[in-house]
Amino acid sequence: MGDDAALIRRFVDCFLRLDDSSYTADAPPPATLSLGQDPDDWNTIRWAPAAIESPPESLGDLPSNESLPALYRQLVLSFRWLSVDLHIVRLLGNPPGDGLEPLANQMTSDPVIQNTLGPKGYVRFALAPDCYDPICFDLNRVANDDCPIVRLSHEPILMRDKIGDVSTVFNTFRDLVYAVLALEHQT
Repeated sequence: MGDDAALIRRFVDCFLRLDDSSYTADAPPPATLSLGQDPDDWNTIRWAPAAIESPPESLGDLPSNESLPALYRQLVLSFRWLSVDLHIVRLLGNPPGDGLEPLANQMTSDPVIQNTLGPKGYVRFALAPDCYDPICFDLNRVANDDCPIVRLSHEPILMRDKIGDVSTVFNTFRDLVYAVLALEHQT
Protein backbone atom coordinates (compact mmCIF):
# COMPACT_ATOMS: atom_id res chain seq x y z
CA MET A 1 0.00 0.00 0.00
CA GLY A 2 2.88 2.40 0.71
CA ASP A 3 4.12 2.09 -2.88
CA ASP A 4 0.57 2.59 -4.12
CA ALA A 5 0.22 5.77 -2.05
CA ALA A 6 3.37 7.15 -3.71
CA LEU A 7 2.11 6.09 -7.15
CA ILE A 8 -1.22 7.81 -6.55
CA ARG A 9 0.56 10.96 -5.36
CA ARG A 10 2.66 11.03 -8.55
CA PHE A 11 -0.47 10.47 -10.65
CA VAL A 12 -2.37 13.31 -8.97
CA ASP A 13 0.66 15.61 -9.15
CA CYS A 14 0.62 15.35 -12.94
CA PHE A 15 -2.98 16.66 -13.15
CA LEU A 16 -1.79 20.28 -13.13
CA ARG A 17 0.92 19.63 -15.69
CA LEU A 18 -1.36 17.89 -18.19
CA ASP A 19 -4.54 19.92 -17.66
CA ASP A 20 -4.61 23.71 -17.69
CA SER A 21 -6.47 23.61 -14.34
CA SER A 22 -8.77 26.42 -15.35
CA TYR A 23 -12.27 26.78 -14.06
CA THR A 24 -14.62 29.08 -15.93
CA ALA A 25 -18.06 28.02 -14.68
CA ASP A 26 -20.44 30.61 -13.25
CA ALA A 27 -19.85 29.50 -9.66
CA PRO A 28 -16.31 29.32 -8.26
CA PRO A 29 -14.71 25.92 -7.63
CA PRO A 30 -14.88 24.53 -4.11
CA ALA A 31 -12.68 26.60 -1.79
CA THR A 32 -10.53 23.59 -0.88
CA LEU A 33 -9.49 23.24 -4.55
CA SER A 34 -9.33 26.90 -5.57
CA LEU A 35 -6.02 28.60 -6.32
CA GLY A 36 -7.76 31.91 -7.02
CA GLN A 37 -7.97 34.06 -10.10
CA ASP A 38 -5.48 33.63 -12.88
CA PRO A 39 -3.37 36.83 -12.86
CA ASP A 40 -3.23 36.73 -16.68
CA ASP A 41 -6.97 36.14 -17.23
CA TRP A 42 -9.34 37.45 -14.59
CA ASN A 43 -12.21 35.43 -16.10
CA THR A 44 -10.45 32.23 -15.11
CA ILE A 45 -9.98 30.68 -11.71
CA ARG A 46 -7.28 28.07 -11.27
CA TRP A 47 -7.76 24.93 -9.21
CA ALA A 48 -5.56 22.16 -7.86
CA PRO A 49 -6.32 18.69 -6.50
CA ALA A 50 -6.25 18.38 -2.72
CA ALA A 51 -5.32 15.55 -0.40
CA ILE A 52 -8.60 15.01 1.44
CA GLU A 53 -9.13 11.69 3.18
CA SER A 54 -12.56 10.07 3.04
CA PRO A 55 -13.61 7.19 5.24
CA PRO A 56 -13.68 3.76 3.54
CA GLU A 57 -17.44 3.51 4.06
CA SER A 58 -17.76 6.40 1.55
CA LEU A 59 -17.06 3.86 -1.18
CA GLY A 60 -20.64 2.70 -0.66
CA ASP A 61 -21.74 5.80 -2.59
CA LEU A 62 -20.14 4.48 -5.80
CA PRO A 63 -21.72 2.02 -8.23
CA SER A 64 -20.31 -1.51 -7.88
CA ASN A 65 -17.85 -0.17 -5.32
CA GLU A 66 -16.54 -3.55 -4.12
CA SER A 67 -15.45 -4.49 -7.65
CA LEU A 68 -13.71 -1.24 -8.58
CA PRO A 69 -9.91 -1.51 -8.87
CA ALA A 70 -8.14 -1.20 -5.51
CA LEU A 71 -5.84 1.55 -6.82
CA TYR A 72 -8.86 3.60 -7.96
CA ARG A 73 -10.59 3.09 -4.61
CA GLN A 74 -7.45 4.30 -2.84
CA LEU A 75 -7.24 7.30 -5.20
CA VAL A 76 -10.81 8.48 -4.58
CA LEU A 77 -10.49 7.99 -0.82
CA SER A 78 -7.26 10.03 -0.72
CA PHE A 79 -7.76 12.99 -3.09
CA ARG A 80 -10.38 15.37 -4.44
CA TRP A 81 -10.18 17.02 -7.86
CA LEU A 82 -12.31 18.51 -10.62
CA SER A 83 -12.72 16.86 -14.02
CA VAL A 84 -9.27 16.70 -15.53
CA ASP A 85 -8.03 16.19 -19.10
CA LEU A 86 -5.13 13.74 -18.95
CA HIS A 87 -4.84 13.61 -22.77
CA ILE A 88 -5.57 9.87 -22.95
CA VAL A 89 -8.74 10.14 -20.82
CA ARG A 90 -10.78 12.91 -19.25
CA LEU A 91 -11.09 11.74 -15.67
CA LEU A 92 -14.42 12.55 -14.02
CA GLY A 93 -14.04 14.83 -11.03
CA ASN A 94 -14.11 13.77 -7.41
CA PRO A 95 -15.01 17.15 -5.90
CA PRO A 96 -15.27 17.74 -2.17
CA GLY A 97 -18.64 16.88 -0.74
CA ASP A 98 -20.59 14.51 1.39
CA GLY A 99 -18.74 11.20 1.09
CA LEU A 100 -18.12 10.24 -2.52
CA GLU A 101 -21.62 11.21 -3.60
CA PRO A 102 -20.40 14.03 -5.91
CA LEU A 103 -18.23 11.53 -7.80
CA ALA A 104 -21.05 8.99 -7.91
CA ASN A 105 -23.34 11.69 -9.33
CA GLN A 106 -20.87 12.34 -12.13
CA MET A 107 -20.44 8.63 -12.85
CA THR A 108 -24.20 8.19 -13.18
CA SER A 109 -25.14 11.66 -14.48
CA ASP A 110 -26.31 10.44 -17.87
CA PRO A 111 -29.27 8.12 -17.22
CA VAL A 112 -29.24 6.54 -20.68
CA ILE A 113 -25.54 5.72 -20.41
CA GLN A 114 -25.91 4.50 -16.82
CA ASN A 115 -28.99 2.37 -17.50
CA THR A 116 -27.26 0.73 -20.46
CA LEU A 117 -23.80 0.23 -18.93
CA GLY A 118 -24.59 -0.67 -15.33
CA PRO A 119 -26.49 -3.91 -16.00
CA LYS A 120 -23.76 -5.00 -18.44
CA GLY A 121 -20.97 -4.66 -15.84
CA TYR A 122 -19.43 -1.37 -16.97
CA VAL A 123 -18.79 1.61 -14.67
CA ARG A 124 -18.00 4.95 -16.32
CA PHE A 125 -15.21 6.86 -14.57
CA ALA A 126 -13.84 8.92 -17.48
CA LEU A 127 -14.55 10.09 -21.00
CA ALA A 128 -12.53 9.68 -24.17
CA PRO A 129 -10.22 12.61 -24.82
CA ASP A 130 -11.90 13.51 -28.10
CA CYS A 131 -15.62 12.81 -27.70
CA TYR A 132 -18.39 11.61 -25.38
CA ASP A 133 -17.38 7.93 -25.51
CA PRO A 134 -17.44 6.56 -21.97
CA ILE A 135 -14.24 5.11 -20.53
CA CYS A 136 -15.24 2.36 -18.13
CA PHE A 137 -14.08 -0.27 -15.75
CA ASP A 138 -15.00 -3.65 -17.25
CA LEU A 139 -16.19 -5.40 -14.10
CA ASN A 140 -16.90 -8.57 -16.10
CA ARG A 141 -13.16 -9.29 -16.11
CA VAL A 142 -11.95 -8.43 -12.58
CA ALA A 143 -8.71 -10.17 -11.58
CA ASN A 144 -6.18 -9.40 -8.86
CA ASP A 145 -8.28 -6.48 -7.58
CA ASP A 146 -8.07 -4.67 -10.95
CA CYS A 147 -9.83 -4.86 -14.30
CA PRO A 148 -9.54 -3.79 -17.93
CA ILE A 149 -10.30 -0.22 -18.96
CA VAL A 150 -12.57 -0.10 -22.00
CA ARG A 151 -13.85 2.55 -24.36
CA LEU A 152 -17.44 2.22 -25.54
CA SER A 153 -18.91 4.00 -28.52
CA HIS A 154 -21.50 6.47 -27.21
CA GLU A 155 -23.72 6.54 -30.30
CA PRO A 156 -25.26 3.03 -30.03
CA ILE A 157 -25.84 3.64 -26.32
CA LEU A 158 -27.58 6.99 -26.77
CA MET A 159 -29.46 6.10 -29.96
CA ARG A 160 -30.49 2.49 -29.32
CA ASP A 161 -29.74 1.76 -25.63
CA LYS A 162 -27.25 -0.87 -26.81
CA ILE A 163 -23.56 -1.40 -26.35
CA GLY A 164 -21.76 -1.27 -29.67
CA ASP A 165 -18.02 -1.28 -30.10
CA VAL A 166 -16.02 -2.10 -26.98
CA SER A 167 -12.26 -1.63 -27.15
CA THR A 168 -9.85 -2.38 -24.37
CA VAL A 169 -7.60 0.65 -23.97
CA PHE A 170 -5.66 -0.57 -20.92
CA ASN A 171 -5.40 -4.00 -19.35
CA THR A 172 -5.75 -2.50 -15.86
CA PHE A 173 -6.35 0.81 -14.11
CA ARG A 174 -2.73 0.60 -12.92
CA ASP A 175 -1.64 0.49 -16.59
CA LEU A 176 -3.66 3.65 -17.25
CA VAL A 177 -1.92 5.39 -14.33
CA TYR A 178 1.51 4.40 -15.67
CA ALA A 179 0.55 5.56 -19.18
CA VAL A 180 -0.48 8.98 -17.85
CA LEU A 181 2.77 9.24 -15.91
CA ALA A 182 4.76 8.33 -19.03
CA LEU A 183 2.83 10.90 -21.08
CA GLU A 184 3.50 13.55 -18.49
CA HIS A 185 7.24 13.00 -18.88
CA GLN A 186 6.96 13.45 -22.66
CA THR A 187 5.36 16.89 -22.38
